[in-house]
Amino acid sequence: MVAHINNAGIKLYVGCDYNIIKNSQISYTDHGIVIEGTSTYDCTDNEIFNNIIFDNTYNGIRLEKVSFNYIYRNRIYATYGQQEYGIHLIQSDSNQIYHHHSDRYINSEQCGIYDHWFSGIYLEDDSDNNIIWGNTIKENNEYGVKIKDSNSDNNDVFNNNFLYNNMGGLQGYDDSGEGDNSWSQPYLNPPILGSCGNFWSENYDTTDNYYGPNQDQEGSDGICDSSYTFTSPHPFDTTDYYPFVDEISNPDPPDPPE
Repeated sequence: MVAHINNAGIKLYVGCDYNIIKNSQISYTDHGIVIEGTSTYDCTDNEIFNNIIFDNTYNGIRLEKVSFNYIYRNRIYATYGQQEYGIHLIQSDSNQIYHHHSDRYINSEQCGIYDHWFSGIYLEDDSDNNIIWGNTIKENNEYGVKIKDSNSDNNDVFNNNFLYNNMGGLQGYDDSGEGDNSWSQPYLNPPILGSCGNFWSENYDTTDNYYGPNQDQEGSDGICDSSYTFTSPHPFDTTDYYPFVDEISNPDPPDPPE
């Protein structure tokens, strides 16, 4: 257990490749875990998994100027909002955030990213080509996933359960521009992990009378007949083309997407 330490509970810095951080409990620091490089492709191939990270002042996990790291199967949360962001990426590319799913457990406690003062996952400042998939992101005061930067492009967000974030308001935020990030994957029937979009708990049309890539063939498939569009702060809206009708189950860990 790591607690009551200034700056970071665990920090990897400059040239730190192929490390594993697992089975830790980290709380009451400025940042739970930090991986920080000096250029975008510094600090690669680190894995952070099976940790319980809570009630740190700023971030549960912070990546800055690093790439090709894997963050999965953690429990990251805040008690009464005492942690600003669950996972925060700054100038970081090609990282994967996945399997923080309520179907998985650490010491009988559900994995997930929840109850933060701001957003569950936050990308900014030219963070590109990251994959966010297979997570339960719930009850964060601001957004479930926030992408705030017109230069943060080609990020994929899919197969996540967005549950009651932003006090019932919009649960996603994408300031990148039209089509610069993807909030769904290509259609498959039946939908499997790695295909289609996300589940959103706020009110939207969950009618499911049709199937197919255009949702125009008679018969249900577990995907809403209408795409889900949420308003973004720029002139373009953001669309999940294949939102799920029900919460997405994720009991078995498939290989991460390439």
